[in-house]
Amino acid sequence: MDFKFTPEQEAFREEVKDFIKKELPASILSGEPHAADEHFEEAMEFRRKLGQRKWIGIGWPVEYGGLGADSFMQAIFHYEMLYHNAPLDPQAFQVGPAIIGFGSDYLKKKFLTATASQEIIWCQGFSEPDAGSDLANLQTSAVRDGDDYIVNGQKIWTSLGHRADWVHVLTRTDPDAPKHK
Repeated sequence: MDFKFTPEQEAFREEVKDFIKKELPASILSGEPHAADEHFEEAMEFRRKLGQRKWIGIGWPVEYGGLGADSFMQAIFHYEMLYHNAPLDPQAFQVGPAIIGFGSDYLKKKFLTATASQEIIWCQGFSEPDAGSDLANLQTSAVRDGDDYIVNGQKIWTSLGHRADWVHVLTRTDPDAPKHK
């Protein structure tokens, strides 16, 4: 078996590396935490440049602000970003695929392109007082009420909650389902 990148994949890898060398702020290159408030604007500027290249939604369909790239291209992109400590938007990489797979057309139109371009920022509402980040013990419920859900519960911290436009909240919709479902 030949585990080498194809010429197209190697060219993309070099493109990503060159972009990082040119665009990644010095404070982030130095290893300082990029999630911290003092580096937030620098990180967002970098992420918006990724969005302009459609790299935030690299594997998403083109009609939703992505490139429709295959798994290898996605892996190359993520490897180089992580290797260079580049500030990615973890919620975009969680929320986007969830909306693509399960969201209505309305949600896809409202959120995907804006998330891929980093026009909107998401935070996560996962942790709870008696569960922490152990999602199997999640207690916050969402009960259908017509076209809406009534959410009842408590979250204890939300990274970047003070900066986000939207929160990605995890809830239980079926109290009788096994905890890991």
